[in-house]
Amino acid sequence: MAVFLNFKFKLPLSSRSVVFVILVGDWSSCSVLYCTEMPDLKRFYQQKGNDMFLPIWLIVAVSLAFALLAIWAYLMAIGRNPLPFPDPGSRIFTTPSPAAKEALVALLATHGIKERFEANSSGILRSIMWDGTIINHSPPDVLEKLANASACIGVVVDDPVVSANAAVEFLRSRGFEAEVVLDVEPELPIAFVVTNATSGTALNFRKHIIHLPRPQSVKANSGAEGRSI
Repeated sequence: MAVFLNFKFKLPLSSRSVVFVILVGDWSSCSVLYCTEMPDLKRFYQQKGNDMFLPIWLIVAVSLAFALLAIWAYLMAIGRNPLPFPDPGSRIFTTPSPAAKEALVALLATHGIKERFEANSSGILRSIMWDGTIINHSPPDVLEKLANASACIGVVVDDPVVSANAAVEFLRSRGFEAEVVLDVEPELPIAFVVTNATSGTALNFRKHIIHLPRPQSVKANSGAEGRSI
């Protein structure tokens, strides 16, 4: 099938210059003028006379890749990254009750920090915000294991236990008390560190989010069973 656009331009090719002129003749190929002094580019094209022929599928594929990259960059810039990469870790804040958690989540939403997922486990209620902040409510037995820490800094590592033990050794070498806690959520690849190097804050070392149970979207929860509290 012929394409309606069919333009041809004769342009001088000055030394060290690169000129691309797309001449669309059909769906399978298009003619491209470019500087013959760039041999590295020649390998990607089929030469015919003074013109270079570039497959139309390659133009479409490259254009689509650039468009997707631009969209992803824009979503990253506005804090709406749909992908699990990159995983910057977690900043977790604990509330005293489920009602307090819901109130705080609603308050943050009024300032543009909206809830993205809910990831509840072991009696812990979690709201994961679009910017990666986590607002949760933990039962008393969990808080007791973490010395009643009301916040937590989450770090992404390959081996949580090894990294937690290394953190304990590091903090002890600086004169602080620290211990590893592994039984907070034993079913998850997370290791906690409780230390007096922080005030009311614990540390956790976890694997990348792709290795954690898949969280439930807020819309899915709302449609199936209402908001969890």
